[in-house]
Amino acid sequence: MPRTAIQTLCTLLLTLAFLAWLEQDAVGLYWRQVHHEDAPIDGLKHVPLWTSGARLNEALSGAKLRLLGEIARFDEYAVASFNAGRFAGVDTPGEEGGAEVPSRLAKIDPLSPPATRAPVFPAEDVSGLPAGSSTESGEVKKNADLPGARVSLGKVDSVLFVGDSLMQGVAPHVHASLYKHYEIRSLNLSRQSTGLAYPDFFDWPKQIKETFHEAPEIKLMIVFLGPNDPWDFPHRKGKPYLKFKSEDWESVYRARIREVIEIARENGARVFWLEVPCMREKELDTSMTYLNRLFADEVEKSGEFFLPTGRILGCDEGQFSSFMNSNGKKKKSRIDDGVHFTIAGQKRIADEILSLIRLTQEHAAR
Repeated sequence: MPRTAIQTLCTLLLTLAFLAWLEQDAVGLYWRQVHHEDAPIDGLKHVPLWTSGARLNEALSGAKLRLLGEIARFDEYAVASFNAGRFAGVDTPGEEGGAEVPSRLAKIDPLSPPATRAPVFPAEDVSGLPAGSSTESGEVKKNADLPGARVSLGKVDSVLFVGDSLMQGVAPHVHASLYKHYEIRSLNLSRQSTGLAYPDFFDWPKQIKETFHEAPEIKLMIVFLGPNDPWDFPHRKGKPYLKFKSEDWESVYRARIREVIEIARENGARVFWLEVPCMREKELDTSMTYLNRLFADEVEKSGEFFLPTGRILGCDEGQFSSFMNSNGKKKKSRIDDGVHFTIAGQKRIADEILSLIRLTQEHAAR
């Protein structure tokens, strides 16, 4: 074999080894999710030199988050400065002879330190309707008069979004209405491919607890999880994986649902837990029906609210449909993967959420 080829091969092998060392947690998790057994590299976890790669990766990720936080903080200040100058007729706020930043603009300051705070939605409106309105009819109703409202929010309160890629589509529409019309802010923790089955990949209870500690203003937590969870998962190190739907699996999963709810309740927040709507793929749909039963049972036992979504998206007695009824017409609510939502579908779910929020008298009078 030519010397150049040998050098190239050695370089590739060393690069792969370095990446496996640095990304060992992700590699191990991927193996466990796909094969439902411990990864071959898990046997190296007692070797300090090997585990130093995971610690280095964690430090680099932390530095990246801190940098992004500083950038976000600068962007928010820049926007506030521009808007304040525009409204007050000066170029920048806070300078001699300039105007103070209006209090309503000052609210875009971060809720928590930029190094650790959750992403905060920008102030752009994507739905254009206040809480309690109907995105389908365009008819705006006074939220304070809604008989179905389940939670009241005031000007200093905020909303926390917890979920996977389904929530990533819905949350911006809820945020836009609450922020633009009532200046109620939102914190978005939603992250694709996450759930409650694999906390070593993304630990939702830990993230939620930390967020409440950093932002005690949160008075409502909205949860949308499930499609990434119908798998066997590990529970105790060295023990066999718990089989999906088994008695032990269900017991552990229910405990994780309760933990998420209790964290919110202990911090004085209410919980809306969204039903996972029907899915096109039959096996996934059957799994979601099972998980929805667990969600609904635990949520309702805790005194919180389980929000059905299937019926409003066009699921007829559990049968999948890509279309929903909109003012007597059919409108597409699901994209072609049979899982995620169109913008119209996202807005329909957001509208359902908004109908359950009552604004305090201060907001209702505006």
